[in-house]
Amino acid sequence: MHGGFGTTALAAALCLASLSARATPTLVERISGYTLSGERLVQFNALAFDQGRVLEAGDEAQLARKYPDAKHIDGRGRTLLPGLIDAHGHVMDLGKESTQVQLEGTKSLAEAQQRIGAYARAHPALPWLLGAGWNQVLWSLGRFPRAAELDQAAGDRPAAMWRVDGHAVWLNTRALGMAGITRATRDPVGGRIERDSQGDPSGVLVDKAMELVERMVPPPTDAERRAALRAAFAHMHSVGLTGVGDAGCPGWEIELYRELADRGELSMRMYAMIRGTGADFDALAKRGPLVGYGNDRLTVRAVKLFADGALGSRSDNPEPVPAGPWRFAPAPT
Repeated sequence: MHGGFGTTALAAALCLASLSARATPTLVERISGYTLSGERLVQFNALAFDQGRVLEAGDEAQLARKYPDAKHIDGRGRTLLPGLIDAHGHVMDLGKESTQVQLEGTKSLAEAQQRIGAYARAHPALPWLLGAGWNQVLWSLGRFPRAAELDQAAGDRPAAMWRVDGHAVWLNTRALGMAGITRATRDPVGGRIERDSQGDPSGVLVDKAMELVERMVPPPTDAERRAALRAAFAHMHSVGLTGVGDAGCPGWEIELYRELADRGELSMRMYAMIRGTGADFDALAKRGPLVGYGNDRLTVRAVKLFADGALGSRSDNPEPVPAGPWRFAPAPT
């Protein structure tokens, strides 16, 4: 077995413990452990591992005799399960959501407005109000939300809320004005400006049109992007994830993963897929595939390609544009 054992209670501790090499194994005792052998469920009350690899799972007394010099961890009766691997995730998006308005799961426009308003009142010094996760289909509006409706929650501060699929952004009147979007603004190639019956921008930009406002949003600092990743890691550990396939990483994000791996701070296995075949791919491809880098924490040998649009955003552009505030330059190497 490869060292992918984790739990909602123990995953973070065991994963971090396996980062550093040791001369003797570690024995986790007093647990209710479960794993699979073929189609057979196997139960155990102790597990021995060393340097990220599971040595054996079985009876506590027998393993204690077999590994007399092992370091001991008391599981205190908690459940230990094989570590979960998310085959398709967006780690940076997960982390940044912890610092922005979270609109996932809102069932009405009014509920979304309530969340945005509460966030605005709690963060009076922020120059922009940013968020993501809305889905007008769940709101039963029969249309996209409008700038005036975001004005009611955000006030006069510029606000930008990305749709759940990343293919559209909802702006308030101030943000539309700062981006210079008027009735005379033409739809960019590969994008669309939603308009009302009079032909005026109504508040939603789709696909490439999102770039009109994203260039106005202040980029995050290096500290903010590192904090976002750490927040994502903490959440993933809390639900038992020990590995993830990050589907579509820009070059700067892969460089950040490499930096964290060099520092011993990449606390789970990342299978990072390069986003598209543009300049980032060309630069990374010159180095060749990266397999098991940083104590088997980082692998980069795949590319994510886009071949369709998004139904909910009524989009026909295959590639969503990453949210503006997180499109910044690569970290120094």
